[in-house]
Formats: sequence, structure tokens, C-alpha cells
Amino acid sequence: MKNQVFVCETLYHVFVSLLWNEKTKSEYNESLLILGDSTPGSEGLCKRLAKSGLFDHVLHIPFGKVIQSLRKKRNIHKRLFKRKSSWRKRIETISSINEFEHVLKNAEFNLFSVMGITSAYFVLNFKYNFFRLMEDGERNYFSKIGLLKYYKRKFLFKTYIGEGHDKEIKEIHVQEPHRLPVQVRAKGVKLDLKKLQSELSHDAKKRFLNCFWERIPNLADSPLPKLLLITQPLSEDHYVSEDYKINSYKKLLKDYGEGYQVFLKTHPRETTDYQGRLGVPFIEIPRSFPLELLNFIDGISFDKGVTVYSSAINNLECIKEKIFLGMDYDSGFIQKKRIL
Repeated sequence: MKNQVFVCETLYHVFVSLLWNEKTKSEYNESLLILGDSTPGSEGLCKRLAKSGLFDHVLHIPFGKVIQSLRKKRNIHKRLFKRKSSWRKRIETISSINEFEHVLKNAEFNLFSVMGITSAYFVLNFKYNFFRLMEDGERNYFSKIGLLKYYKRKFLFKTYIGEGHDKEIKEIHVQEPHRLPVQVRAKGVKLDLKKLQSELSHDAKKRFLNCFWERIPNLADSPLPKLLLITQPLSEDHYVSEDYKINSYKKLLKDYGEGYQVFLKTHPRETTDYQGRLGVPFIEIPRSFPLELLNFIDGISFDKGVTVYSSAINNLECIKEKIFLGMDYDSGFIQKKRIL
């Protein structure tokens, strides 16, 4: 029997891994979840996941630190032609991945990052294994690899291409396979999140929730209609300043939140403290809580959900009216194109 390896960077990746693992655990031998460091608190999350027993093994690898260290030390020649050896040596030095060689050699890999060393390391070092690319969000549907970049990576550098182009990637599991770029659309497989969630037992849902939020308060104790605001790391990603972001969300709540009890779900990468700064009281859902797990909380229902551009809103069955504003909601969010 094959093992299952999940290589994650975000809370959404972990959520999908939990669902997939629960569905298929009777069909394989051992499971290993690998979590990178792009989400704040990832080390603590790894400890909780390991303690939960939801996976047989849990490993934290600081891929971000690996990238930073290699950028500082490598010259142009090494960056272009010695990527694989550099990645491998650094990752194996900075983590205990070699301790799981017995799992990795006989495994199906479930990758989420469409590009970068988070996926490249495994494709390049375990190329004879089975690889599936799992949904990362809207990024799956918009290719950044043009013809020139494709040929450079495939024939000149003979390295990982990304976005599902590599022959080692056999399947791409997304919710809307018909939207995949035409070059990889034939690999598309329907990822039915609703079905995966509906098949979970009550006990499994409880174990998932307890891993991320041990003491869930009563989220339905007000007679007012409820609004969920899902924020994005607009200042952290340098679209706007923090003050601009906060003022934009204050305006958004004036436009859509009057008369509602407001719930706030901030993006895990945000560093902004919104307490007392939005002009209205709100209940904050923990940043380290995968948004999709709201579907598992009994009795919670939002009359309205609003976001600028979080695709996670589409995965929530507990929202009656979903409002996806888009970046053009505020002209300040749209970055100016540089002429030079």
C-alpha cells in the first residue's frame, strides 16, 4: 500500500489535506503532512496537528528561510544551474526530512503550491512517485508561465516547470477543472469539497474543530442579522498602507454592515490589529482557524458575507448572501502599471 504525503503552505491546504486524508486513510499505509512557514504560527500548528493524531506524522519545514538563505549565498551561475543540489542540501540540513525517507520513497504526493521549491523539491527528488496537484485557490486558473519561460525551464535548465506542466504531475484536482489553463486542462479532476465535507462523521468534524479552536464561543447569541467580513493582507502585500486598508474596511462596513452583528475573519498573514479601529464592535474569529471549518460549527449562519477578493467565501455553505467586491471596489487597491 502507498503512503500519502501532503505538502502544505496555507490553512486552506491543511483543510483540504484533512478532508482527503479522512476520506482515503483506509486505502494507504502511513500519512505525512509537511507544513511550510509562509503562514504565521505554522510551528505551533504542526505541534497541535501532531498531538491530534489526525496524521501519522507531521513535519515542519521552513521553506521561506531556505529561499532567503539561498538568495543571499548563491551567485548567478548557481541560481540558474545548481538549483536542485542547493535546495536539497539546505532543506535536508534545516529540517528532519531524512527521518521520513521510508514514507517518502513509497508515497503518493499531494502538492498545493503551483510553483516554487515547496513543490519543486519533491518533484525533482522523487520523480518516480505519483504526484497530484491539489487546489491552491484562484491561482490555479491563471497561468504565469509563458512559452519562453516554459522552454527555458524544460530544455535549458532542465528543472521543475510548475503549474502542472511537469510530466510527473499526473492529476490536478480543482473545483472547476474546465477553468484550468488549456495546456494542463487534460489533467484536471473535479475536487468536490461539498461531497468530502458531507461524508465526514460528526466525530471527525469535532476533532478538526478542536485542533484549531478548542473553546468555540456561542456565535449565534444575538437577534441581529449576522455579517462576516473576510479581510485580506492588502497592506502586508504592499498594495496600500495599513491606515488606508483600515479606512477602506471601515467604509465597507458602512456600505454593507449597518444593522448587522459583525464577525471578522482576518487573513492568517495579516499583522493588523483591528480592535477598536473599524468604527463598529465585532467578534473576531482566530486567524489560525481555517475559514472553511465554519461549515462544521452547529447553528452558525451568516446572513451576509463580504470580501474584497478572498476566494474562500465560495467554500462557505453557512453564508446566505455572498458579496465578492473585487479589487476595483477601491481604486487605491489597484496597483499602477510601471512604464519602465
